[in-house]
Amino acid sequence: DSRAVGARPAFPLGISGPLYFEGLRTGKWARGQAALDRFGRETSLAGGDFSIMARDFARADKILAALPKEAETADERTFRQARSALARGDAGFARPLLESLIPTWEGKVRDHPDEARYPAVLSLVYAYLGRKQEAIRQARRAVELEPESKNAYHGPVTATVLAIVYAQTGETDQAITLLEHLLSVPGAVNRDADGWGSITLAELRLRWEWDPLRSDPRFQKILANPEPKTVY
Repeated sequence: DSRAVGARPAFPLGISGPLYFEGLRTGKWARGQAALDRFGRETSLAGGDFSIMARDFARADKILAALPKEAETADERTFRQARSALARGDAGFARPLLESLIPTWEGKVRDHPDEARYPAVLSLVYAYLGRKQEAIRQARRAVELEPESKNAYHGPVTATVLAIVYAQTGETDQAITLLEHLLSVPGAVNRDADGWGSITLAELRLRWEWDPLRSDPRFQKILANPEPKTVY
């Protein structure tokens, strides 16, 4: 999906990139976090991501506030700020930011009907605003445009967005069923331009997006089991 926003990566990882992705795979963040601290602004988006997963929101805000403007577009910045607010439980701050994005992303969906990225992002905006049916419709549309069968790299990323939408809109069974599948998909640490990727157990344990699933026995069983073998 990075093609939709140009060649610039949204995670300017630099030299610490391998450590960041190792943290996503294993959940062992210490080495990656040390590298992010060492290299500072070069890795500030990744540092903010680590801090949010650690629920250290004050640290995340400090890191992300220092992010150079050229590292993300205005829309990306607004969306990232809204998601950060939701992570720390401040829906009141997030709502107007999300609502401000709707005209832009609805227009992008309309103007680029064959691009999966646009309905994927719009589906998350809708989901975070509680607009359930619209969110699910757009997320499913994204998956139809970019299925795993046609795009083995980005297809799982798009399916991950659908899983997030299911989780955020109360469709717990559908979310968990999809996660069970995604855990066995190759390339589990692929990342698109927004930082989403296919699923690892480490991320399921930590990311705020999965909090609505945490009391479900099926989800608890997933977290208690070893990482499933990849199916090729």
